[in-house]
Amino acid sequence: MDKNLEILNYTRERYQEEQSRFHHFESKSGMIVSSLSIVITIYCSIISFKGSYLFSPKNEIQAYSLVLCCLSFVALIFAWFHSMLALKIGECPIPPKSKDNFNYLRSGPDDEVFTHILESYVDTTEKLSPVIDTKSYFLKLAYSELIFGSISIVGFIILIAFQEITK
Repeated sequence: MDKNLEILNYTRERYQEEQSRFHHFESKSGMIVSSLSIVITIYCSIISFKGSYLFSPKNEIQAYSLVLCCLSFVALIFAWFHSMLALKIGECPIPPKSKDNFNYLRSGPDDEVFTHILESYVDTTEKLSPVIDTKSYFLKLAYSELIFGSISIVGFIILIAFQEITK
């Protein structure tokens, strides 16, 4: 196989891998936003059902329940917010696709055309990588907040159950 063709294939594969990573993070972000929207809605419904009892604590256990409820709600909201930032529609760099570019590729000298194609893939991959890293960063924050929120919810549920049992 021609060395230039191998180089071009390698460069194209790296670009396709970055595109795949981009779509993976977009998909994860969308699923988290959808799931969290449902969870937050249900959680708000449950809190409003127990609101009069929850927001007027009469003992320490009820005060701890209120604190855990608020912490879990804040963590879920932050996780939703960070998932939205990861999902934020931004730049998804792609190689040049103008008619002028295609005409140049058809009529330009072979060495220059090869260099142009190679640089197009390399430049685009370099531009795409930081966009993906930003999405990854926000998703990591969202996952951390989901873990904290989940632990807080479990603690909240345990305290509520304990209060119901000891009535």
